[in-house]
Amino acid sequence: LRRGFGMRLDLARVPLRETGLRPWEVWVSESQERMVFEVRPRHRDALLALFRRFDVPATPLGEVVAGADETIVWDGDPVAHLRLGFRVDPAPLHRPTRSRRPAAGAAPPVPSDDLGALVEDLVLAPDRSRASR
Repeated sequence: LRRGFGMRLDLARVPLRETGLRPWEVWVSESQERMVFEVRPRHRDALLALFRRFDVPATPLGEVVAGADETIVWDGDPVAHLRLGFRVDPAPLHRPTRSRRPAAGAAPPVPSDDLGALVEDLVLAPDRSRASR
């Protein structure tokens, strides 16, 4: 589906492996092993013929409609109404509102003027030498 289109599905038309399921059970049941295809009306009969050829149960369940909603019916009676934005709208982009702070204990930036002198100072510092411990 695309933005601006919704659908109307009749769950009573779903081929069931188990009998006596209520509408919400048909909607969420994984045991039904069903797949739903969105097919242009002009291709519907060819697709159904292909399924029949391989002995795969298939039946039209509904139609694409104008609007951004999904209406689920059971024998024509509405049982659920869902907004489809979560399926067709792009995911929200979250950007940090503040800059990251360095992790605690991170080393401070090293001055770049004379690294050789800095290393020499560190090596020669009395509290850094092994002999002073």
